[in-house]
Amino acid sequence: MEYDNKLCRIVQLRGLGWPEKDIAKEVGLSQKSVSYRLNKLEALSKKEGTHVFWEIITISGVRWLSDKTRKLNGFI
Repeated sequence: MEYDNKLCRIVQLRGLGWPEKDIAKEVGLSQKSVSYRLNKLEALSKKEGTHVFWEIITISGVRWLSDKTRKLNGFI
C-alpha cells in the first residue's frame, strides 16, 4: 500500500476521532473513498500487524517536519 500524504492525513484525523465525513472534506475525497482507504488499511494491519499504523504515523511526521524545515530555511 502506498502511504501517500492523503492516507497519512486520514490516519491522523481518524486517530483524533474525526468522523469519515469530516475527514473527506478535509482531504478532498469522498466519504466512500476515505472509508475504502481505512478498510484497506485495517485489513493490511490484520494481515501484517499493527506496526503498519506506526509506519504511517512516522512517515507523516517526517513529511511534516521536512516541510517545516524547508519553510524555515527560506527565512534564514
